[in-house]
Amino acid sequence: MDEAKLKRWGWGAIIGLIGVILVAGLVIAISMSSPKPKATTASGEISLEESEKTDTKKEESEKKAAEEKAAKEKTAKEKAEAEKRAAEEEQKRAEANKQNGIAANESNKNNGSANTNNMPKTGPTDTVIAALGAGVVAYLAALNFGLIKKRA
Repeated sequence: MDEAKLKRWGWGAIIGLIGVILVAGLVIAISMSSPKPKATTASGEISLEESEKTDTKKEESEKKAAEEKAAKEKTAKEKAEAEKRAAEEEQKRAEANKQNGIAANESNKNNGSANTNNMPKTGPTDTVIAALGAGVVAYLAALNFGLIKKRA
């Protein structure tokens, strides 16, 4: 390929990329700045009664949300208390095992209380994106090397 063609193609690609970025930015800016549509009736206006109904519905939904939040807080407190009691029991069990001369690990080997959330993450699902990226980089590097070799 001719050197001038390569430069023209490169500048065209850069200008095209800038154009795409500008158009995408404009689309995002316009969509974020446009006002949200309001609910209207068939006549095009919202009556006073309907607006009062929506206000009462909002109040009811806020009350429900507050009740749900209070219930979640209550369950979170109960869960924290249960975890605290479990930790105290575990500590008592460990002290009792020390007194009896049994190691804590041996006594709790198969009691089913092992935490399985600490499993290491390995395998193909963790490396797929990295492997694809490395493949693309290697392909582009090979193309670049071939182009340099043709020029020389």
